[in-house]
Amino acid sequence: MINDAEIYKEIIAISVWNEEEQKANIITSQAADELLNISGITASFVLCKNDDKIIISGRSLGNFNVQIVLEVLGGGGHMTVAGAQLPGVTMNKAVEMLKNAIDKVEE
Repeated sequence: MINDAEIYKEIIAISVWNEEEQKANIITSQAADELLNISGITASFVLCKNDDKIIISGRSLGNFNVQIVLEVLGGGGHMTVAGAQLPGVTMNKAVEMLKNAIDKVEE
């Protein structure tokens, strides 16, 4: 997941775990934490499929509010640690929705 991360807007890492996993919350959280170790990355989002929903875990070093982004998608949390669940959407659609939420928050 770390090696396959997409860099979005130069400071945000987005990665997808394509394996369906019962421990999706743990995997996405750990991967999101690790992505913050990439030079120049200040926020990260990791997506994983769990049953019929996509789980998104967001992390930030503090200068990008992942909570606000994930609230747009019905999630929540804290400025530096947040999450969301998107039922009934494909992984590609979830990534598109996440990027749209990031764009909306940055406007």
